[in-house]
Amino acid sequence: MIVNLDHQLTMYSSFMDSVMMKIFFFCKNLVALGWKSTGAIGISDLSSLMASIPVTITTLEWYRHTSARSFKSLQNHTALRNLAVSHLVFRSREDRNVTIPFITHLDVREPLKICVNLPSLSHLTLDWAERDHLEQLLGKSKDTIRSIYFRAPRRSSSDEFPATLARMPKLQIFAYDVTINAYENPRFPSSWLGVGRHASLTNIHLFCRAGFRGGNRENGSFSTLRDAISGHLQPLMTAYQMPLSISIMNARLIFEIADFHEDGYDAAANQRFFDDLSASLSSATVQCIVK
Repeated sequence: MIVNLDHQLTMYSSFMDSVMMKIFFFCKNLVALGWKSTGAIGISDLSSLMASIPVTITTLEWYRHTSARSFKSLQNHTALRNLAVSHLVFRSREDRNVTIPFITHLDVREPLKICVNLPSLSHLTLDWAERDHLEQLLGKSKDTIRSIYFRAPRRSSSDEFPATLARMPKLQIFAYDVTINAYENPRFPSSWLGVGRHASLTNIHLFCRAGFRGGNRENGSFSTLRDAISGHLQPLMTAYQMPLSISIMNARLIFEIADFHEDGYDAAANQRFFDDLSASLSSATVQCIVK
């Protein structure tokens, strides 16, 4: 079930709340609910509405300005495993004393201001988060999280990856987005500089996203892009003596946004580019897959 109120209809949110509470009573087998109503209509305590959501749901997507205390009503939703949320607001001590015990998968959209206790959390997806917000979000979940995905490309421009990794001792998968600017000087940040060994990390996924498509073609080349990506990940090569798999995903995007005329690399020979990049990041303990 999906409830979607556009900006012009948000003034009717309270009316829709009362209607949906009556409808929920008859939804005895509802397994998924999506609610999007992010117009600026003030922050509401929606405890009664949340409590009326059928306890059978396993997935909840909630994109609405809501006080965190409203989520206390989900403590008895024992089937709920997947939560996607945005515009969650903390204004009082009561808002910061919320525990949802059964959530295993959390997807947090901007603006990120969430410090709900999630003791069963194992998979975390989020946009940008300041260091203190990330610290609060991890909270009691740092020992249970198995995978984390930083969806916002600007996250990879920071130098916090080693510290973030160190906070989650049971982490197995670390994924993040990077921006490919083909015609600008393709410098990749030293996100992994200073990374140390991690006992449980087995997979790193890097997702290529299109950046600025303009610029001077003379400022770049396929070889420069290859070396920039390789240099970005090189600290992992020297730090890891344990098996590690690195996957560079959506690398074909490079040949969609760039048109360099370069010996050896062109749109018809992109597999050679993938093979060379993979070889530069593979060793006896590290396997790199480019696709």
